[in-house]
Amino acid sequence: MLGESEGRVVCSLDTREYGEEPDYSEAQWGYLQRGIIAEFPAFGLIHFVEPEHDLQLVRRAAVSRAR
Repeated sequence: MLGESEGRVVCSLDTREYGEEPDYSEAQWGYLQRGIIAEFPAFGLIHFVEPEHDLQLVRRAAVSRAR
């Protein structure tokens, strides 16, 4: 959450984890090199190099390990 808006992390640049959607690929965002990219309905995409003081993890998504 950022303020009262819930969002989701779509890329973790530090760990090189990118969403499966083409809009969240390494080719699209890898140049930023550090931080995370989060998508919020109220704000759109935001790149955080360091987390904002009121950014908080609410829950983790289930990770699919199947390939």
